Amino acid sequence: MDESKFKRLFIVANPTHLVNIKNYINKYPNGKNYVILTITYFEGYEEFIKNARNERCLKIIMIFFIDQSKKGIGLYYDIFKKLHKTKTIKKDHKFFNEICFTNYNSWLQNYLVNQFRSKKLILISDGTAIFSIVDLRRNNRKIPFAGNKIFINMVLKLKPIKNLHYYSQVNIDVADYDSLEVFNFKASKSTNINPKKIYFVGSPLVELEYIKPENNLKYLQSLRENFKDYEIVYYAHRREGGKILKEYGFFDRVLLDSIPFEERLENELELPGMVISYLSSILINLPQVYQNINFYYIPLSEGDIPENSQFQSRYCKLQHNFERIRSDNFKKLNLDINN
Repeated sequence: MDESKFKRLFIVANPTHLVNIKNYINKYPNGKNYVILTITYFEGYEEFIKNARNERCLKIIMIFFIDQSKKGIGLYYDIFKKLHKTKTIKKDHKFFNEICFTNYNSWLQNYLVNQFRSKKLILISDGTAIFSIVDLRRNNRKIPFAGNKIFINMVLKLKPIKNLHYYSQVNIDVADYDSLEVFNFKASKSTNINPKKIYFVGSPLVELEYIKPENNLKYLQSLRENFKDYEIVYYAHRREGGKILKEYGFFDRVLLDSIPFEERLENELELPGMVISYLSSILINLPQVYQNINFYYIPLSEGDIPENSQFQSRYCKLQHNFERIRSDNFKKLNLDINN
């Protein structure tokens, strides 16, 4: 095939997805790469759009903004405008050799996938979600979309994906009708490791009400107490609030970064001896890349999660999936906060 005619479409929603698709393009550089952004109004989304526009390997053909605050008639009016907008894309792009999307359970991303003809559908792994998706597809190809079932089934007419190719950071058994390709992120060129330096990678668990704020603070204070002689740098997630971050002054530094942690570590000249987090996608992405760094996750107990939080029903399964990862440099770090 003429490589100049090979066309690939990416459908992405956040900066981590952008890092993942750049990894894919670096591995398969031939052809033309187009992207559709499906964006909620998260903190820093303007910077995300700017970074996507600046990627020379990509051409943005459409940006969908999803306003999660809208309800009822206003919500559906907004949806129909988005659906109509896809017709303008189809005039110029009826076929893609590959379509790579990032949110398996998203009705919008699936709707966009269904608008074009393609030889191959690829799910660019979205961190920890890979386990539940693989388990789901082993038993049923039907996607459990959230939202109005009549609208999804009768209006959008979304169909199950017959054959799905996973581009994943972890090796996992998939259904016979699916396929899997394991990839690694690019590592830092530096081999200089400071065994007395720790990076803690934050996440918006407090903002999402997945952990009680007081328990989160106790875990971080316990970490500081257990590693008194270490330099500890807290890398904040883009969605963590500034008011909460001010409480972490007991760490040596608290940094709010503009790029995903995977890229930050790639650019470091001095690497840490340890990387610690709660259950985070970086603990899936990086242990196999940096085998001389020890990665740890802090497990939560039932009492750490607020009552009636949607995270209650998900956490046990999420932790079980993390325990399925086999790596000599990836372990559990138990911190006692009850004393």
